[in-house]
Amino acid sequence: MRPKTSAAWKSWCGFALVMATLILKIGSVYGETDFENGAIRLELLQTGHATQCDISCKSMVFERLWPENPNRYISPFDYGDFQVRVLRADDKKLLYKKGFDTLFTEYASTQPALDGTSAVFEMTVRIPKPKSPVIVVIDKRAKGGAWREHWSTPLNPADPNIQPVEKLNSNLEMVQHHTGGPPQQCVDLVFLAEGYTEKEKNKFVNDLAKMTNKLFEASPYKENKAKFNIVGVFGASNESGTDIPHRNVHRDTLFNTSFNTLGIQRYLLLESNHLIHRIASVAPYDHIIVLVNSTQYGGGSIRMDFCVTTTGYSTSPFVFIHELGHGLAYLADEYIGNVTYNGLYPEGIEPPDPNLTRELDATKIKWKSFLTDNVSIPTPLSNNPNPSRRIVGAFEGGGYLSKGIYRSEEKCWMGQGDSPFGFCIACEQGINDMIEYYTFTPAAGNH
Repeated sequence: MRPKTSAAWKSWCGFALVMATLILKIGSVYGETDFENGAIRLELLQTGHATQCDISCKSMVFERLWPENPNRYISPFDYGDFQVRVLRADDKKLLYKKGFDTLFTEYASTQPALDGTSAVFEMTVRIPKPKSPVIVVIDKRAKGGAWREHWSTPLNPADPNIQPVEKLNSNLEMVQHHTGGPPQQCVDLVFLAEGYTEKEKNKFVNDLAKMTNKLFEASPYKENKAKFNIVGVFGASNESGTDIPHRNVHRDTLFNTSFNTLGIQRYLLLESNHLIHRIASVAPYDHIIVLVNSTQYGGGSIRMDFCVTTTGYSTSPFVFIHELGHGLAYLADEYIGNVTYNGLYPEGIEPPDPNLTRELDATKIKWKSFLTDNVSIPTPLSNNPNPSRRIVGAFEGGGYLSKGIYRSEEKCWMGQGDSPFGFCIACEQGINDMIEYYTFTPAAGNH
């Protein structure tokens, strides 16, 4: 990082030493697989509209290490509108699989896309570094829920066209906030600064602390704090703030974040997907959080990829926790309301989201083990603003729909945000499952 003995530089040096020591402790795991301790990032483009989706590869880049769990190359979750698979080239054996969403999917359900207007969006896929040639496949989820192969490319790790690991940019500074353990045995969250000028560096550090302190006050994060690594990466923007198009406010910022995404005023996102991954890659990361220096209410998330939140509004810490629920654990919104994208939950299809269901058989509901004794299914609303105990059932409404889809509790932080219990039981379980996915370590001798 910066060649000076600043506090930030000392923090980075300490962080690097701790991480190097922790990584060496588990380096032997990789010799027993088809992968080595590294990664390849595919910087892709999605082009199309409601009935067309073309994928092209802009570039491939090596990353220093594989920060995700080497014991879980095959994801147990059926999440995402897309999934990446890595197949061994000679026998087509499945080596790696993980689902994800993209901004293109949301755009494809908007009216302009339905009218045939094409748009281009960046997307990023990262895979563990293979020891020999592989085939990278991108599958797309069909309307009925099944996966269909959509795009593929051969990949040889010896290809000279794969770009080398990026050098650490002298304009970036890293802030070590919390270290729980080795990256491959923890959930690694990287927070990126957006809309902070050089003079506002300390504000970013304080906002990072404010957000993460609030996160670890909430269940189930507080019970799992020791399983998290938290790092901030500061890059200065030329101007403070973010774009607010409906107020004719435009700012020159690092990631060019903007409200009014897909025509929703509060929806704050970015289209510079490749850039956030390039900058995040200076540290081990499982999920990227972009902190936006703004006093406006809003945020957004692309699930299993990144989330965005402002930091200066009174409820910004809650918005962050809500958006992280989307991004990290694939939680769905549980509120009912109008959005400009449509058809995310087709009728008759069970949602992959852990906190929504169309199932009304109590023996088959995703959260069946948590159902309140003798609860009615579907479960009527109590309309009690201050309930004394949790009722777990099947409450109608969620995923922006008022009918035909159900949530586990009447109120939840993935809903309107006024739940006295925080996350509903289904969301708590979804978050816990994702934490276990990233941190699971088999018993000695069972690799």
